[in-house]
Amino acid sequence: GATGGSQVRTIVLQLRGEAGDIQVKDPQIGLVHNIGGVGIYGNVTILGKE
Repeated sequence: GATGGSQVRTIVLQLRGEAGDIQVKDPQIGLVHNIGGVGIYGNVTILGKE
């Protein structure tokens, strides 16, 4: 849903070095965990940069 999409966007910004005030120093990977439907389903997204 929208929450998971927003979390993935935040990770992409971090990996690109474009996260502004919340930027993490030199990120290499990012992980998003999202549960939806009152715990009916879960999703894990792992992103990295080359």
